Amino acid sequence: MKTSMTRRLLGGMLAVLIVVGVARLSCAADSPVTIYIGVQSHDGFVDVTHEISDSIKDIQDKFRGSKLFRIVSAPEQAVITLSVVGRTKDKQPVADFGGASSVSVGGGAVVMLNLDTRNKCKCRTIYTVLKVGAYEMSLESHKSNSDSWRATADYVLRDVTAWVEANRAELARQPK
Repeated sequence: MKTSMTRRLLGGMLAVLIVVGVARLSCAADSPVTIYIGVQSHDGFVDVTHEISDSIKDIQDKFRGSKLFRIVSAPEQAVITLSVVGRTKDKQPVADFGGASSVSVGGGAVVMLNLDTRNKCKCRTIYTVLKVGAYEMSLESHKSNSDSWRATADYVLRDVTAWVEANRAELARQPK
């Protein structure tokens, strides 16, 4: 009698542990991912410029608006560390076909395209490094035709969100 009662008690405890474990696992998959957004550092020095500081603020603002992430104040508290390492603003020429003309050359005709490169495409890029444990990935988030770094920060959020959604199961197994 004692043996069957002990077995039922142990079986009940095991069932409770399994239910609690599954609940914790599903909770971890649904809970926000902790992320630290800051600068890269080496040998006690931080790699920071005024532009990088501005981009960090913009990116943090965008991530605060996402239910998928919870920003923490120290890298040790985060599952993901996102380091902002640079940003660039390029003006790339945009081909604008202003018409065509033909020229006779050696008995044949050559068509000449008139390209107007006065129109410029504004492309802003923020460079980041995403880290989870020993894993590391460089990201380049681009926004074309933009006058705003805040708009480019939206693309950082988009890129990191895509990565998190693809790696959600592995992230749930990471220690915090």
